[in-house]
Amino acid sequence: MLTSDKNAEPTIVKFPIQNGETEREWRLDDTDAPPATEKEWKLDDTDPLPPETLNVEVDLSSEPAPNPPPEKATLPETPPSDVQAATPPVAPPPKSPSSSHWRVYGALLGAVVLSVWFSHQSINAYWQQTYHKASPLEPLNHFALWQMGAKAQDVVNGWLASDSSPNAENDVAAENDSPPTTQPPQSPSTETTPNRQPETASAPNPPTQNGEQIVLLHSGEKVLFVGDSIMQGIAPHLQRRLKSEHQIDSLNLSKQSTGLAYPKFFDWPTTIEQTLQKEPNIKLIVVLLGANDPWDFPNPQGGAYLKFQSPEWNAEYLNRVNRIVQAAEQNQARIIWLGVPYMRRVDLNKGVRHLNHILGNELVGKLPTVIWLPTDMLLSDTENYQDSMTIDGETVRIRTKDGIHLNTAGQIFMSNYLKSYIQVQ
Repeated sequence: MLTSDKNAEPTIVKFPIQNGETEREWRLDDTDAPPATEKEWKLDDTDPLPPETLNVEVDLSSEPAPNPPPEKATLPETPPSDVQAATPPVAPPPKSPSSSHWRVYGALLGAVVLSVWFSHQSINAYWQQTYHKASPLEPLNHFALWQMGAKAQDVVNGWLASDSSPNAENDVAAENDSPPTTQPPQSPSTETTPNRQPETASAPNPPTQNGEQIVLLHSGEKVLFVGDSIMQGIAPHLQRRLKSEHQIDSLNLSKQSTGLAYPKFFDWPTTIEQTLQKEPNIKLIVVLLGANDPWDFPNPQGGAYLKFQSPEWNAEYLNRVNRIVQAAEQNQARIIWLGVPYMRRVDLNKGVRHLNHILGNELVGKLPTVIWLPTDMLLSDTENYQDSMTIDGETVRIRTKDGIHLNTAGQIFMSNYLKSYIQVQ
């Protein structure tokens, strides 16, 4: 501690300085303690940063004064232009929901209503096919404005159909991998007249093999595949064999979730009739339908739905079957009609067993136009559903996990089975 005599002259003490600073002078007496060369600062959210240096001059000749409060350090002022340039613009607060949101909601709702208005026919057909009852939109069919939507959809569908090939969409959907072909000119023998009786158009004395009837095809003739998703898996395998081995072209119209019960969803008799008119060289139709049919369906005469397995239901279903047979006869074509295999689900299996019964009884009498081929015992070693069967002495899985469809091994087995009933000259 530094001290001095009261009568002595003030003593000047010099402290070390930092670079760029002048000397710091302090006047001391015997009562004053040497000042600290540094001062500790405690900052809070209101105090500015302390200055880097502290310059204080003490006069020892006068009465000691109380320590003055520390001066607040201030930051150098920045020109307004610099502050504005360095400070990012402040985004305005988000606006509260306003009428613009309601306009967006209204536009979305209008788009939904317009879409339903335009496609309500397809919605009604899908609802019937899926839930086996009338669509909740059907009461609106009594209104003329509502019916205009169906007419608009028909017009648009007509435009789209006119801009594409007749069966391009179905070929893609069924993954028809046969190359495109050119239809040969129609021969006089395949032309039909409106007054010709159907029974006279069937092929006389159909060929047989090992006591069973077979279908004989000639060069230039085509095969038509008709069915649901089960046929979608079988058809491509047989198409490849017919094309690679015999140069026989084919058309695969198979479409999933279809059958004969819901013509509003997909009308197979009409589709086949129109296809045979456009493709008179189709001489064989391979059919597998029924897995989507064992349910009540709409009465074409109106009123309540026809109850599945009722006499009215059976009669209407077989009427649609016979339309397909008559279309084939008018085109001098043969039909190989496959029965529906066993299904794992109990209620579905009972339904398709009934279908196979009435189909077999009806189609067996349609020889020689139709060859009826049951598949239940063909794809099972027992009288029940099973996932696997014995092929060439080996147990092979032929069904998928859903208990309905065939896997690849089952599809190939069925295509080979069908091929055994087809000969090409």
